[in-house]
Amino acid sequence: MILPDCIPGSESGWMCPVYWNNRGYKNPALSGWDDSPCFSCPDTPCCRYLPLHSFFIRCREDWRTAENLLAVPGIRLGLKDNGSFLVYLHRSCRFLAKDRRCRIHGTPEQSYICRDYNPRTCWYKRAFPGTATDLLILLDAPRLARLGPLIGWTGDGMLDRVPDWRILKREALQVPLTDGPSLFPGEGPPGLLVPPGKPSKPEHFDLIRFRLGFPGVFLVVGEQNWASLILPEGQSPEGPAAGNIPDPFGTDVRMERSLLIGLESLTAFQDACSFGETGLVSPHRPE
Repeated sequence: MILPDCIPGSESGWMCPVYWNNRGYKNPALSGWDDSPCFSCPDTPCCRYLPLHSFFIRCREDWRTAENLLAVPGIRLGLKDNGSFLVYLHRSCRFLAKDRRCRIHGTPEQSYICRDYNPRTCWYKRAFPGTATDLLILLDAPRLARLGPLIGWTGDGMLDRVPDWRILKREALQVPLTDGPSLFPGEGPPGLLVPPGKPSKPEHFDLIRFRLGFPGVFLVVGEQNWASLILPEGQSPEGPAAGNIPDPFGTDVRMERSLLIGLESLTAFQDACSFGETGLVSPHRPE
């Protein structure tokens, strides 16, 4: 399941490892939800935890980035068994019904990311049966603060010591996950910008479509760069002040000069885009 060369933000970041575990798999149960292994999944974590990015903590500055991310409403981190941190939006897909059924299962509206994911070898079922497993430890701000004193740093702020996984898991379970965004005072950041940026293939629009299926997620199309914008659920994209959205992973999108695309307008926008021999989308910012 872990594909280190497929981390969002890298050249192949359009296929994050948590979206795919058997690439090319075709789900035979597309026409019948009751026949799909997804039907018996008790918590549907793949529909409630949207993976956004992945990073490693190598210094105190990276640790502060983790703290700041957890101040954003809806954001949780997942510490993976390979030492990487996954950034999740903890929010239900707009197509997930109250009975845990997918309302667009097996229809053309469903993204290929969902259709081609192999539910019979599902990583989520092994990683998410609780909030801390042998594969993944879910973190909010109180949990991260609990683990903080266990981490050792060199004099110049580089990572020096990390406890055994069993210790990290035991300490994390001492702190129940909260529903709130953080334990920091104030309202927290107004949102978050995350990669990947401009698609280089038409198929990359499928990841964009998948992301925009979650409430509060928008595509930001800048003059040079693209990004995903994460806002608190129910907040209008016109609400945040331009330039005040945190950009911890360097998308370099200028909000005040960008086009905002939601799921409803994505198809029309995609139809206006074309791809040249260089693989770059053209035009950069269709009018």
